[in-house]
Amino acid sequence: MRLSTNQIFSQGVDSILETQERLTKAQDRIVNQTRLLTPSDDPAATAQVMRLNERIELTKQYDTNGSVLTNHLNTEEVALNSIKIAMDRLKVLTIQAGSGSLADADRVGLGFEVDSIRKEVLDTMNTRNANGDHIFSGFQSSIEPFVFNASTQVYDYMGDEGELKLQISSSVKLSAGDNGKKLFEDVDARLQTTGVSVTAGAGTGGIVTIESQAAFDIFHKANYDTTTPANNVYDVTYGGPPDTYSVTNSGTGAVMVAATPFSPTQGANFEGMNIKGQGTGPGSVVSFTLSTPEKKNILTTINDLHKALNVGGGYTPALNEALKDSMVQITNSANQIAVVQASLGGRLNVVDSILSSNLEINHANQKTRSDLAEIDYSEAVTDMMKQESALEAAQATFGRVSRLSLFDFIR
Repeated sequence: MRLSTNQIFSQGVDSILETQERLTKAQDRIVNQTRLLTPSDDPAATAQVMRLNERIELTKQYDTNGSVLTNHLNTEEVALNSIKIAMDRLKVLTIQAGSGSLADADRVGLGFEVDSIRKEVLDTMNTRNANGDHIFSGFQSSIEPFVFNASTQVYDYMGDEGELKLQISSSVKLSAGDNGKKLFEDVDARLQTTGVSVTAGAGTGGIVTIESQAAFDIFHKANYDTTTPANNVYDVTYGGPPDTYSVTNSGTGAVMVAATPFSPTQGANFEGMNIKGQGTGPGSVVSFTLSTPEKKNILTTINDLHKALNVGGGYTPALNEALKDSMVQITNSANQIAVVQASLGGRLNVVDSILSSNLEINHANQKTRSDLAEIDYSEAVTDMMKQESALEAAQATFGRVSRLSLFDFIR
């Protein structure tokens, strides 16, 4: 086979350039600490490394979200614990205020502490996190959630019902907080009776006293009709002699209590209630209505309690009812906070568990990526030295071959 001088020079240059390219690639692998400089180096490994890089970056974001979530939940937990302590103190003060031995001045003194607690609770409900966002405003985090309305004398919730949720794994998204409406606005108010009146007979009136709130609440919740108001009216019919009473649902006609003997001075007992007719006799009917269930802001309840303690006039029936209202509302609020606190603890446990799992998964992904992409320094240095020797050999042989011409031989 005949080779022209041009072919000899061309092949020599190509050989040197190819060897230089291999040497440069071997050097780049060492500098970049990877054996995958281009996808063509190992297409299958490159695809796996790309997927692993994506998972590792996602896991880093999950860890960041988890840290933010933990901070938010811890801030809320501290706030709720402070409010829970305030609720416990309010219970004590309400019980003290119910003592008949206290003078009006003593109740005014209790009122001062109640008002201080109101201010403390309001400040806590308007708590901000490290970013300056109100933690109980829902999505309206820049708005102060609870504001006193001077015209209505109640505290209005200015936020919304949104709950920020953060993704902490591919399939788990947790709430980073609870809105103030659910926590403090939508607290069940005390269930009562309304519209006590004489609807038949010679009676002049009637008094319904709730003596067992727990028993009455069970009855109310089981029997309150949201669609037909007439079914919430009950008739107490008096008969005799001897003195008897019976209780009938005015709307449905259902007999709740058949004719039962009782003492008019002690009153008739029915589902936690004591009912006393005034001027009633056989044939008289005293009717009462189950109150409509309501929600009441705990701040408004504290404010109402403060007002009741400053009315004066001794331990009146109105004060007694106000204290009962406050005690039920405070208890319901404390129970609601306790439920959310338990939820917070559960969420914090889930975050800890998932972040720990994410850490292990991330370590496994990084190790797999290292096995696929990172270089073995001994192998890489050896390869570079081999390519360097090959380049030196190519350069040396080119110099010798380029001189092997007929003219050199004749000379």
